[in-house]
Amino acid sequence: MESVILLAIAYLAGSAFSTLAEGTSSGGPFCPTSTGKQVYGYKQASERNKYFYLTVDAESTGSTTPTFLYMVGGPGGSSVAAALGVIGPCYLDVDNKTPQPNEFSWTKRARGIFIDGPGSVGFSEGQIEKTLDDYVKHMYNVLIQIVEDQPEFGQDLHLVGASFDALTASRLASTIVAERPASIGLRGVIVLNGVSGTIHRYDVRAKIGKESDFHPIRMGKVDRFFNRADFQAKLGVSRNPWHTVDEDAFLRFTKYHSVDISPGMNQALDAGLKVLVLSGSEDYTTNAVGLLSWAKSLKGVTNYGRELGRARKKTLKVGRCIARESKRILLFFSLNMEELWEPFVPGNFLTTPGLLSSR
Repeated sequence: MESVILLAIAYLAGSAFSTLAEGTSSGGPFCPTSTGKQVYGYKQASERNKYFYLTVDAESTGSTTPTFLYMVGGPGGSSVAAALGVIGPCYLDVDNKTPQPNEFSWTKRARGIFIDGPGSVGFSEGQIEKTLDDYVKHMYNVLIQIVEDQPEFGQDLHLVGASFDALTASRLASTIVAERPASIGLRGVIVLNGVSGTIHRYDVRAKIGKESDFHPIRMGKVDRFFNRADFQAKLGVSRNPWHTVDEDAFLRFTKYHSVDISPGMNQALDAGLKVLVLSGSEDYTTNAVGLLSWAKSLKGVTNYGRELGRARKKTLKVGRCIARESKRILLFFSLNMEELWEPFVPGNFLTTPGLLSSR
């Protein structure tokens, strides 16, 4: 199958297990104003591990509503906390008390799955896994249980791996492709400022980057909110203190930062899955220049990197972003995509017509 390639440059910016029964809420504790149903609780990841999870239904649904599984990175970061960040239905106000409606939420038109792991990350319980393979296996086990309970969340599924979890997403995609569970319709992988390994990093520290003021969202401190007794009581959990990043998990898994994610991505592409990469330009570890270099090394049944190198560059124009962000570069490219994924970027900028370069 001939790949559809797009390259565009845009100016843009431990302990005992709890006995919690799963909760279901529309307008629930993570976002009281959202109409999307919120389901949360624990799933048995292994004999020794229970992972805490949250699903958020889309506020507007239809027969083709996509689903994303968001993995925040770290390693050891709480993905559930991201539901009160820039992609969830609400973000936390600066007073650390009030979830505010998020106009850029992905869950306006897409279903979201958030799972905390490995080990005791977030509200999850159990020992930290010894290997990345164990962690990926446990994520797969929990995902299967979620979509068995809520079949609609297995349809049109996209794995989103941010930072370190680009590696987790690539490994999880490989597992799903190999196992071929009937309950999951995997469509693609999205890499957000992903760690691709050490070979293709590019040092951009010569110039100090300024923080973008495009679409500013001033958020409060999620850890303060998640540690509140009233919030934990609504969830039926108890953990004090709760941490945004589990330090022990970080120390156990940080060695995997050097692992190349290419094998998993090549398998995903060979299986016909879509791969979308988004990266900013001013991060030493996960910048656009390094990720483009990595992408040009992708090679499976097709030499994806060579095809990417031949693709035409096109400027992505989104409202005022070019005028306001003339010194910011966002690298965006896709593989195996005949059309863009509309719901997954704040402001739905991927709906811009005439963007694709097809081969």
